[in-house]
Amino acid sequence: MAVKLAELDTFQIRFARVVANWWRIIKRRKKLTWFTYGYGQVAIVFLSSLRRRAISTKRSSSGGLMQISSAFRQVQESLSFIVNSYNEIAEYQAVVQRLAGFRARMDEIAADRAAAQAINIERSGVGVAVEALDLDLPDGRPLRQDISLSASPGKPLLITGPSGVGKSTVLRAIAGLWPFGRGRIRMADGRALFLPQRPYLPLGTLADALVYPRAADELPRDRLVEALSAVGLPQLVDRLDEEGNWAQRLSIGEQQRLAFARVLLARPEIVFLDEATSALDEAAEMSLYRLLREAPWRPTIVSVGHHGTLQRLHDTVVDLGRRPVSQAAVG
Repeated sequence: MAVKLAELDTFQIRFARVVANWWRIIKRRKKLTWFTYGYGQVAIVFLSSLRRRAISTKRSSSGGLMQISSAFRQVQESLSFIVNSYNEIAEYQAVVQRLAGFRARMDEIAADRAAAQAINIERSGVGVAVEALDLDLPDGRPLRQDISLSASPGKPLLITGPSGVGKSTVLRAIAGLWPFGRGRIRMADGRALFLPQRPYLPLGTLADALVYPRAADELPRDRLVEALSAVGLPQLVDRLDEEGNWAQRLSIGEQQRLAFARVLLARPEIVFLDEATSALDEAAEMSLYRLLREAPWRPTIVSVGHHGTLQRLHDTVVDLGRRPVSQAAVG
């Protein structure tokens, strides 16, 4: 009950903010309406007073009065542009500000990418090699220092260690997703695929989610069926054309299996696995890793994980909680 009351209080606070903002909008629109209509009524009263004065002084004929009215309306319309177009001008200003902010951020990103990077990533040769890599936090504090490791096709690398030592950060730096630090990284020139703990599944058909980022019609149907069956998801074969939010309809374990099927279809030269089997039991984990180890195109595999099963499936184990590199038997 206490949890429900706390959630209700949070909901009421947030809903009260929505209502308060709605009232502010209504009040502002009311002021604008009063000003706009008041401006129009003052103009009518002013024109009527001019006409009465002209009639009382008998200085203008009926034709002259018509000319006065026509000239006044033209001047009023010219001077009323900002008043009558205030809503449109305000909306245009808001759109311009949002686009200007978006453009400024895109320019910042482009400038950062064009600037010299402290972590030098070279695309050549085969496999992955890291030399004297120092990693920092975004605020400049050091995280890990002097990291050296390598992985090659057919010789997977596992990065392990206790929580908080920077395992995922090292993997992101190797994949080019973490720019804070110094050092040299060499990667094979080819497609690389990064599998996080919770894979991204776009809205659409299951086939679209399976082959992402490519289109489902780029691959023959039998390859999709074969990939699903290989990772232990034969029950989803009949649902390939079904649309839905698969990130909510599939369990975490099914999503991780689907991500491995995506690897089988994409056939990347390098596969980065950031605890990509954390929701699976050891038997399923071993089965999926062996699929990649025995894949005909022999990808380079770099993993992050905790399970003891993984050490038997990698040739090199880097324990960030101990010495940098140790050898593990392959099972």
